[in-house]
This record gives sequence, structure tokens and C-alpha cells, in this order.
Amino acid sequence: MIKSGIYFIKNKINGLEYIGKAHNIQKRWREHQWALSRGVHANTHLQRAWNKYGYSNFTFDVLERCSNHQLGEKETYWIKRRNSFTNGYNLSIGGEGSDGRILSLETRKKIGLANSSPSPETRFKIGTANRNKKLTEEHRDKISESIKGNNHPFYGRTMPEEIKLKISRSLQGRQLSEGHKMLISEKNKGKMAGESNPMFGKKGEAHPFFGKKHSEAAKTKISIAKIGKNKGENHYCWGKQKSENIRKKISASRKGKLSGKDNPNAKKVVCDGLIFDTISSCAKHLSVSQSALSLWLNEKRATPKKYRGRGLRFSVGGETNEL
Repeated sequence: MIKSGIYFIKNKINGLEYIGKAHNIQKRWREHQWALSRGVHANTHLQRAWNKYGYSNFTFDVLERCSNHQLGEKETYWIKRRNSFTNGYNLSIGGEGSDGRILSLETRKKIGLANSSPSPETRFKIGTANRNKKLTEEHRDKISESIKGNNHPFYGRTMPEEIKLKISRSLQGRQLSEGHKMLISEKNKGKMAGESNPMFGKKGEAHPFFGKKHSEAAKTKISIAKIGKNKGENHYCWGKQKSENIRKKISASRKGKLSGKDNPNAKKVVCDGLIFDTISSCAKHLSVSQSALSLWLNEKRATPKKYRGRGLRFSVGGETNEL
């Protein structure tokens, strides 16, 4: 079967069409979908209609199959016959393009280089044009639906490790401005709370991480990522105070629960010849965090040298401070 020919994209709502030519019609349709779903299609008239009506309201079909050297002539004929320039999405009367001519490797490299690195002036213009643009929720939903499942251009494909590494390196050390953080915070308020949270009610086997464990490599990455974070001024609660409402909630959740030495599950700890009722009280004695001491006692992390000679261990039943 001849792959080249004339095709059309039709809006099922208003009947308007876009007519085009291609050396490989199916490949060209995938290219249209890719650009339209990302909002970067060269035909702004068609792009706006796609954004407004959504993927499901457009159809794609072949008008005529023909040889490469006939493409320009046939495109012009069909655009005129179906009036898609005057009353449609075509921005010209057709016939433009290479019509089967093959560009040299040098020419293709020049075109690729020109398109891959827009000038700072061009980037500034694009940024200015798109700044403060807000899409309606309906508009966002339509765009989202248009690239779900099989319609997503990356569906069924796996990103090469080399590309993943490049993305990872490009994001290393990147910090969001306070203004950017505030915008994200305001946008997400209420969206991830309670039943709105996609993880709400997922426990036990229903939890996506049930029965799984982080690999050692993943643990190392998480550990490295947290170095220097959540300490002192870098802690997300630094300088903040819990609201009265939050304090009441915490207080209510703890009512009736036993804490400290009154907790029947509390473990006694031996250190410096003394027996402490809880890990917390021993941690205060050593001036270390409770979580760190717990890791040492449970042998999940090596005890630092300066604490190794102090007899740190969990108390065995029956020991007292008189021993």
C-alpha cells in the first residue's frame, strides 16, 4: 500500500477540517497528536480548537493516496474543493513543502541546530506571551484526557538510562524561589487532604508499596538527598508555631493513650550503669535525638565511637538501678 497521500483532521462539533499531505500518513498523524497534546502545534488555529474541544471530538482519515511528486498538487486541489482555507483550519491554500525531495545530511543538521536552541530573545518572547495564562479546569481536563493511555506519545516506551541520567543531573542543586513555593502551596491547598488524597484509605495489601522494600541503592540515594536538610534553619518547621487548631487536634488524638514510662510497650534502656524507663529519657541523658538512639539500640545503624563504651543496650527484665 502507498504510504503517502492526502489526509484530513475533522472537528466533529463544527465540521471544520484541516487538510494536509504526508509521505507517511500514519506517522504524520502521530506527529500531529504529539504536538497538539503538548500545545505546541505550528497551526495555532487548529491548536486552539483542539484545546477547546478535546481529543475525542476530532477524527482523522485519508482522503486520497498518491505518489510523492503529486502531493503538492493534490493538497491544493482538496483544500480548494473542501474549502478548508476559507472555512476551516488550513492557514494556506496548500502545495508548500518538499514534495519528495530529500534534504542532505548537512542541511538537516543545520535545521536541527536552528530549532534546538532558540535565542534568549526568542525564549523571552515565548515566556512573556505565556506568562500568567490560566486554563480553565474544563480545558485542563480535556488536555489531560487527550494524552491518556494509548494516546500518550510515550505509551509503551521506556526512557533510556542515559536520558534519565541527563534529566537527573540537570535538576541537581535546583532550588525553587520562595514565591514559586508559595504558588505551589496555594494551588495544592485542600487537594491532597482527606478523601482527595489518592492514597486515602489504602492500607495493607491495597497499598501500592505493600510487600515491597527499598533497594540498598534507593536507600543510599534517599539518605544522600536528606543530608543537611530538616536541620536547624533548613527544617521545614523552623521558626513556625503550630496553630491552636492543630494543637487541639494533636491533644485530642493522644487522649486516653499512655505515653512515656506508663506505656506498657515502652522499653527500658541501660546506659552508663543506669536504667532509663524509656528511650526518650536515655536520649536526653546522652543529648542525642530519640530516633538516632532507637536506630543504635535496634542495630539498624552503627553506634558512634564516643558512645560505644557506655554500655548502651535494652534492659533485660528484672534489672534495677541498684545493681
